[in-house]
Amino acid sequence: MVFHWRFMFARIRNFAWVSLVISANLAVGAEENPSPEITPPPTAPTIQPAVVQIQQGTLPNPVTDEVTLIHRRQLSPAEPEPLISLPAMITVKHETEKVSYAWDPIECRLLLVWKGDSMANLIYVAEGPAPFAASIGVWGPPDYFGYRMIDGAPEFLYHFGRIGVAERIIPLPDGSGITQHWEVHQADYGLQVSVPERWKPRVKSSAGSWSGLFLKVGENDAKDFTLTWTWPESPDLPELTKSWTAALVVPAPEEKPDPKSESKPE
Repeated sequence: MVFHWRFMFARIRNFAWVSLVISANLAVGAEENPSPEITPPPTAPTIQPAVVQIQQGTLPNPVTDEVTLIHRRQLSPAEPEPLISLPAMITVKHETEKVSYAWDPIECRLLLVWKGDSMANLIYVAEGPAPFAASIGVWGPPDYFGYRMIDGAPEFLYHFGRIGVAERIIPLPDGSGITQHWEVHQADYGLQVSVPERWKPRVKSSAGSWSGLFLKVGENDAKDFTLTWTWPESPDLPELTKSWTAALVVPAPEEKPDPKSESKPE
C-alpha cells in the first residue's frame, strides 16, 4: 500500500485550518479519581534535535492488540490475525539520541519506539485505543493529510472526527524519554486522552487532570499541551506477535564437517 497526497496547510489568527487538498489511495466510564496535581514536564530545549532520516514503507508488526490496529484490520479483513506487516508506516530517526520511532498514518498514532539501529531494541509499543478515541467529537477512522517540518522534526497533521490535530514527537536531550506535543482544535468539550496502564506512572502532562486511565484536558489547554514519556530502566512491553519474535531469532550457523578430520579410504 502506498500513499500519495497533496496538501496546503495555513493558519489564521484563531488557528483554524483552511485550504486543505488531499488525494489518497488507499471506553469511556473510568472512575473519577483525579490526581491532586499535574507535574509539568521538563522544559523543551531551545534548539530541537535534528532528524536525520524520514522514511515511509512496510514494517514487521509486533502489535497483538487488535484495538490498537482497529482501522488497519478493517482495511485488511482477509489478512491473518494478527497482521504480519504494516504498510505505509512513517519511520523517523533522531541520530543524536539514537532514538527512532514509527508513526502510523492509518491509525494516526505513535506506534513503536526503539533505540539504536535495530527495531529489535523496542522500548515502547502502543496499546489500547488511540489517544483521543474516547473524546467527544471523535468518530470513525482518522484522516491523515501529511506532515510539515517544525524545528527539524516532522509535525503530523490529521483530522479525527471533528477535531483537527497537529502532533510532534521529540526525544529528550539525554535519551531518557520523549515529548509528545499536541495542538488540537475544535475540541469543544475538551479531550479524554487515554494512556496505557503500564505507562501512566511514567507520563507527565503540561495540562489537565487524571481520571482513571484518562487525562482530561480542557478545550483551551488542548490547543497546546505536551506529554512527557520517561523510559523505564528495562523495556516494559506488552505481548508481541509470534511472527515478530520468530523474526528476531537468529538461527545457529550450520555446522560443516572438517575435511581434515575425515578419514581417507585405504
